[in-house]
Amino acid sequence: MIANAMRLLTLIVLAGVPIAAMGAPHPKAPPKAIKQFVLAPTDYGAAEAIFRRFLSDTKPTDADTNDVRFISCGSDHSDLPVDFLARFRSNSVVVMNGSASEIRAVRREGRIERVVAERKGKREGLGIALCSLTIAKDSAEATVMTVSAGITTVSWTVKLKWDGASWRVTEKIQGFIACFG
Repeated sequence: MIANAMRLLTLIVLAGVPIAAMGAPHPKAPPKAIKQFVLAPTDYGAAEAIFRRFLSDTKPTDADTNDVRFISCGSDHSDLPVDFLARFRSNSVVVMNGSASEIRAVRREGRIERVVAERKGKREGLGIALCSLTIAKDSAEATVMTVSAGITTVSWTVKLKWDGASWRVTEKIQGFIACFG
């Protein structure tokens, strides 16, 4: 958690954004409570559409070593509820909660590479975090972060529409890319 905060702070400083401009509290002001995003059962349909889109777009090939998808929810990367995770059991890609993953250094072709991998296993994968989800009647917007080998993080904005029966992703817009490899 601290490492993630330091990486974010490094990105902010490198981007030249003054800390005060980000709404940092005055030193004497009490700290603000941070509201964590929790996936409610009423939002499962929209969240499933988002994860399925990312699972489809990142489907591993035979040459890939990334054969697991570690999914999480919120800025603290909380595990998803068991009943939600069960929706992905029949998927062709193994889907696990994010807490089952870790960043690990592996030696490849004479060099060290950092990868997202199972904590208790050898399989490597890709992290997909649903950071926020806002639903308004028949439309929704979400922020998603992906983390892959080389510890490359990509932010995404995802827009959805309700077609009367299910949620459908209408746009997937790439934001920033950060490499920590």
